[in-house]
Amino acid sequence: MNALRPRCRPVTTDIFLDESGDLGWGLGGSTYLVLCAVASESPDSIKRAVRRVKRKHRIPGSVELHASGSQPQLLEDLLRRLAQLDIAVMTTVVHKPNVVPKLRVNPNILYNYASRWTLCKYIAAQDHARLFIDRRISRMSRRALSLPDYLRTQIWAELRSDVDLEIRMCDSAHVLGIQAADFVANAIFKKYERGQTWAYNLIGRKVGDEFVLFQG
Repeated sequence: MNALRPRCRPVTTDIFLDESGDLGWGLGGSTYLVLCAVASESPDSIKRAVRRVKRKHRIPGSVELHASGSQPQLLEDLLRRLAQLDIAVMTTVVHKPNVVPKLRVNPNILYNYASRWTLCKYIAAQDHARLFIDRRISRMSRRALSLPDYLRTQIWAELRSDVDLEIRMCDSAHVLGIQAADFVANAIFKKYERGQTWAYNLIGRKVGDEFVLFQG
C-alpha cells in the first residue's frame, strides 16, 4: 500500500499597502499621490530589516518609522536592506492636476481606483494573500464602496480569481511591513514630486508594475 503523499500547503503572500503625498487640492498640496504595495512570501525578512534599522539608529522598537521625518542615512539604510530581499513592489502614481472634478470631491473613489491598479492584478495571481492596509484610510469619506469590498469585487468578480484573500485594516504603528512600504512609497514620491531619484534608484529594480494615472 502506497503511503499517502502529504498535501502541500498553499503559499501565502503578505502584501503591505501605504501611500505618499495627499488627496488635497488646496495650496500646499502635493502634485502627485503615490500608492505603493510591498509583497513577500517571507514577510519576516521585512520585519527583521525594519527592526535592525531601528536598532542601528537607536530608535525604540515601539516608535513608528516615517520616511518623511527620517534622515537620509536612515532612509538609505532601510531601502538598501529591502532591496536585498525577495520582495515585489507595485505602485500607482496619480498626477493630481489632471484628476477630473467628480473624483476630486470623492477622494475615496479615486483612492479605490488607484488601489485597483496597484493591487488587483498581482493579488489575483496568488493562491493565498493577506493584505495589510493602514486603517486611517477608513476615516475618509464613506460615500463609496469601502476599499476592502471594492478590491474583493474587482479580484473575485471582474478578474474571476479564486485567490483566498484576507484584508486586514491595521494600525501602521504595529505593522512593520506597512512602515517598510511607507519608505518605498516615499522614494517613488520623491522621484515624481521633486525629481529626486537617488532613493528610487536604491529600490527601483524591485518595482514591477508602475502605473501613472491622469498624466496626459
